[in-house]
Formats: sequence, C-alpha cells, structure tokens
Amino acid sequence: MVKELVENSLDAGANKIQIDIENGGANLIRIRDNGCGIPKEELSLALARHATSKITDLDDLEAILSLGFRGEALASISSVSRLTLTSRTEEQTEAWQVYAQGRDMETTIKPASHPVGTTVEVANLFFNTPARRKFLRTDKTEFAHIDEVIRRIALTKFNTAFTLTHNGKIIRQYRPAEAINQQLKRVAAICGDDFVKNALRIDWKHDDLHLSGWVATPNFSRTQNDLSYCYINGRMVRDKVISHAIRQAYAQYLPTDAYPAFVLFIDLNPHDVDVNVHPTKHEVRFHQQRLIHDFIYEGISYALNNQEQLNWHTNQSAVENHEENTVREPQPNYSIRPNRAAAGQNSFAPQYHEKPQQNQPHFSNTPVFPNHVSTGYRDYRSDAPSKTEQRLYAELLRTLPPTAQKDISDTAQQNISDTAKIISTEIIECSSHLRALSLIENRALLLQQNQDFFLLSLEKLQRLQWQLALKQIQIEQQPLLIPIVFRLTEAQFQAWQQYSDNFKKNWL
Repeated sequence: MVKELVENSLDAGANKIQIDIENGGANLIRIRDNGCGIPKEELSLALARHATSKITDLDDLEAILSLGFRGEALASISSVSRLTLTSRTEEQTEAWQVYAQGRDMETTIKPASHPVGTTVEVANLFFNTPARRKFLRTDKTEFAHIDEVIRRIALTKFNTAFTLTHNGKIIRQYRPAEAINQQLKRVAAICGDDFVKNALRIDWKHDDLHLSGWVATPNFSRTQNDLSYCYINGRMVRDKVISHAIRQAYAQYLPTDAYPAFVLFIDLNPHDVDVNVHPTKHEVRFHQQRLIHDFIYEGISYALNNQEQLNWHTNQSAVENHEENTVREPQPNYSIRPNRAAAGQNSFAPQYHEKPQQNQPHFSNTPVFPNHVSTGYRDYRSDAPSKTEQRLYAELLRTLPPTAQKDISDTAQQNISDTAKIISTEIIECSSHLRALSLIENRALLLQQNQDFFLLSLEKLQRLQWQLALKQIQIEQQPLLIPIVFRLTEAQFQAWQQYSDNFKKNWL
C-alpha cells in the first residue's frame, strides 16, 4: 500500500516525499508530496476503479515508463479504509479535498488549505473487514516492511528527499543527493559501509541497453539474499532471468550457499519489456530474454575478472580526472527501433586480456568516498588490528597454561617397554595378555595377545596419549578479551529482542 502511494507521488514529479506511519500503518498512513497535484474536476475520478491519468491511449501500454498505470491503488485502498485525498495544482488558487470510505465509493469534495502537491491519508485500515485486520502482524513487523520499501525506492531516486516517521519519531531521512559524496552516503546508509568499501562500479553499455550500479567483490558475499537491489527503468523488480545471470557471473567466485550483493540499474527501451505481468509489478517479461541475460552476465563477469587490475587506492587527482567515479542515476534516451538479431549473435564484452579503450565500458572499485571529501568512513585497507587489539591479543598469547598440564614427548622417541606399559595399563582394557614384541620401521608396534597379533600405529598411540593427558587436566575457561561485534538489520534486531532470553541463558 505504501509502495503504491509513494510511486504515485514519484509519477507526479515530486522531489520531496514525507511518509508518516502510526502503529505500523494500522491506524494511519499519510503520504505528502510536492508533485504536480490533481485538478478539482479529477479528484472524484482519481478514486474510481480502473481510472488513471498516466495512460492516454492504447499505444502507451506498449511502452510504460510510469511506476503506476492500472488505476487500482486508490480505489482498492479506499474500499477498506477511510481515505482522505487533498491536492492542489499550480494553476489553482486553493486546494480541494475528497473523502471516501468503504465499498460504497461515495465521495465528498470540499475546499481545503494545502500547498502545491498532494496528501493522501489512510486511516483505520480494514475497519470494515475485521477478518483481514486479524492477519496484520505486530506494529514492528509491519513497519519493518514499510521501511524496506522506502529504502528500496530511495536507492533509485537520488534527487528525491524522503522522510519516514513512525508514531511521530523520524526513522529515516534521506536528503536530495546532488553531489557525489551525498549520493554515496545514501548508498552507504541503505546498504552499509562494508558494501560501499567492497563495491565495484559498473557502467556497461550496448546499443540502447545500459547497466550501471555496483556489485560487491566476492569476499563480501552474503549468507542470505538480503542485499540484492535491481531496477529496470527505475522500477524495482525481482526477475529470474536477471538473478540467474548474476548468479552465473559469480559462480566461479562464490560457493552455492553464498549470495552476491549488488545494486544494479538496467535501462532499456520500454518497448522491449512488459511490466504488466504480475499483480505487484515485481516481475517483468523481456522480449529478448537471452539478450538481456547475456548482456548482464558479460558486464558483471568483466568487472569481476578485472577487479585485480583496478586500483583500490586513488589519489585526489585520479578521482578528479576519472569519469567512472561519478555516481548518477541513468537517464536513457529511448527510441523505437526494430527488433534486434538473435541473442546468440551478440557479443558485448571485449577480450579480457585487452586494455579497455576510452570508448569501452568503465569499471571502478576505487574508494567510494573520494579523498577530497571528508566522510568519516575508514579506508578500505584499514583492516589491521588497532594497538589496543594487538596488546590484548599479546596478553592472551602470554597466558600461562595450568600447572597440572604435563609435557608429553613424542611417542616415536619412547622405548618399547614404556609404550607397552602405557598400552597395558591405561589405553586398552582387559589387556593382561597383551605385550609389545618389536618396533616396525619406527611407524608401528607389533603386539601379541594370546594367539593373535596386532599392529598399532604410533600416530594413533600418540593421539590416545594426548586424550588421556587432557582427561587428567582441568581446562580453565575465561571470557573473551575482545568481544565479537555483530551488525544487525532491523529485522534481525527484532528477532534478537524476541529471543534475547534464550541468548542470555547461553551466555550470548
């Protein structure tokens, strides 16, 4: 619901959006923007089913660029809540407000005070369908889903300011990111500093296909698929073709149980992709899936194969002189063209042993924060332990073992009689008739028990001796001198709070 309302604001050209949530959205969802607004005569039509101003003729359905186009969101929301829509256009001298609730879809319009833009208030969600309201999760869980949606949208709209509040408290605030350091700070705030420090910049083009963004190096793999953001023409999607291409590019670098981290923007001719194939618009269909797959695969493979040739530390002059360090939202120039040739006849990547020319794609894993910008983030190579950590480790290494521990010499250096004594007294039970006959090539003992003969490896004998010695020693435990720090996401932190009692019982 929040996703649909925010996308409506973006389609209206808003560059400032405020999202206010109360009790996880069950009591109130308010979206305020400074977009173009809705004229008075279209307010009632905006709440009608299957009514939209984003499609003017049937040809627009073949090349959809707007995030919304079905005209279902406002009508569906108003049928299960009390919805108030207030809007004003730049041409109007006053704003107008329309109110609707329930399935009757009756609207009431009255004048109101409001700046240029639109505000949508959704109150008492599912008030007329209590059965559906029971399926809502806790306020924290519902708000966590809203927070994730805003984070994903903020990644692709750097020029838009987002403010997210919950119960009157500001949770997220993303300012417009015009400068390079501001844009990178937003990426770090959403994906984490570690992702930014391990990111490889991609700017890969072919014909009217454009792949840009960041892919993390293989040493920054994830145990779950929680840091994968992909956008097609500014729309966030989860597509199997794209996922397979990315996984295939990382196949030789990551194990099967690890996931890559990436933020990718794919821009292509809107005539070549169908976005109207899924109820939530998370899935798309490409007219030439193989072409898209190979294009993404070769772009990411080229970046990963050449990561060792890239300079991780760039001085200030290099940062100023290289264009690939610029972070920008792709602005494609779309044009209608005939279908391309078969995907098997396309080859996008240059040979890996060739030095990239000026007109070839650029990839950069230079520090995401340029040296001339004060960001407060540690350098990528500053992973050496601090002086305090070195001192604590040194003290740990100097910790003396318990006095009860004995120095056990190598079994191979002991004589046969001592070894036989150990075997007959402690290692083998009921061994009164077992005796050592000889040492064979300093590797095994020849043992006799009654009419049977055995060979005992000296390595196994040494292992048994160590086990016996450890049983006689009382191991002293001590707490960690250097605590282990875990960085948790919002969802993981909620799970930690939920099971905190169990963790405390296990001294965690």
